Amino acid sequence: MNSKVQLAMFLSLALFSSSIVVGCATGNKELNTKLSQETEVKKRSDLGQEATGLIASNPKLTNSQKTQLFALRDSVKAQMDQIQSDSLKLRAVLIREVLSPNYSSKEARLIERRMAKLDSKRTSVILNTIDEANRILGRMDELDREEFLFDLMENRDQMRGEL
Repeated sequence: MNSKVQLAMFLSLALFSSSIVVGCATGNKELNTKLSQETEVKKRSDLGQEATGLIASNPKLTNSQKTQLFALRDSVKAQMDQIQSDSLKLRAVLIREVLSPNYSSKEARLIERRMAKLDSKRTSVILNTIDEANRILGRMDELDREEFLFDLMENRDQMRGEL
C-alpha cells in the first residue's frame, strides 16, 4: 500500500474515531433547538463543574440526593477517564499500524473492534448514569428508555450501511 493511501486512511480513521453522532431518528426537533442554544462546545471538565453547580444549588434536592449525585458524578468521571485513556492508546497504536510499512489489516481490524467496544462502553456508562440519576431522584420511565435504545440501534445500523 502506498504512502498516499495510508495517509488518506489515517486521516479518515482519525476524523471518524474522534467524531460524535448526535440525535435520534425521532424527536430531533426539540433536541436540535436545545443544541443550537448551546453557545460553545464544552469540555468534560466544564460539564463536571456545571453539574456540581446544578446539584449544589438545587433547593429541591435532599442532602442525601446531593451526596449520591456527587458520588455518581465522581464514579462516572473515573470511568470516563479510563475509557478516554484506553481510546487514546488504541488510536495511537492504530495510527502507527496504518503508517507502518508492515501494515496488517487483521491488526487494524482488531484495533477497530476494540475501539467500537470502547465506544459502546462509553455509551453504556452514560445511559447507566442517566438511569442511576433518575433512580436517585425517584423517577424512571422505562418505556422512554426502550424507545431511545431502539432508535440508537436503528441509527447504528443505518450508519453501518453508509460506511
